[in-house]
Amino acid sequence: MAKLFPEKGDPYFYLGSSFLEAGQQNEALSAFTQAKAKDPKDHRIYYLTGLIHYNQGQFSKADDLFQTSVALNPHFVFSYQHLAKISLKKGDLDSALKYALRAVEVDATFPPPYYLLGQLYLRLQKTDEANRALEQFQRLQASAPNREYRVFTVASK
Repeated sequence: MAKLFPEKGDPYFYLGSSFLEAGQQNEALSAFTQAKAKDPKDHRIYYLTGLIHYNQGQFSKADDLFQTSVALNPHFVFSYQHLAKISLKKGDLDSALKYALRAVEVDATFPPPYYLLGQLYLRLQKTDEANRALEQFQRLQASAPNREYRVFTVASK
């Protein structure tokens, strides 16, 4: 594909995604670097590159990449979810809460932010809010336990 469409970033994006799925993070990073050079406004590239750095414990680098992802697509729930998780790891409950609430605002049908909200509210000693968030998480999870979340779709709101 890259030879057929040398000006496009998608072949490199999908190659990087395949490497990432196979656990070949260095190869994935290389492919994502090529994809970004071809299409620097594709928020998915920044998200998946951020995910690699997040999984490697490089939270500052991951944070920057997730921030770029949401700047390019403010409706991308996955980046908000990870920004909330990074803020929580840093002990910044206010930022974690802000990002988790934004994730819910962006996609109210995505269960993980509700679980994270429940945990945050418990830490903030807001038991009623925690219970509501955790109940919503359970409802959503029970209604679609096998729901697939598409990171690879291009569509944005």
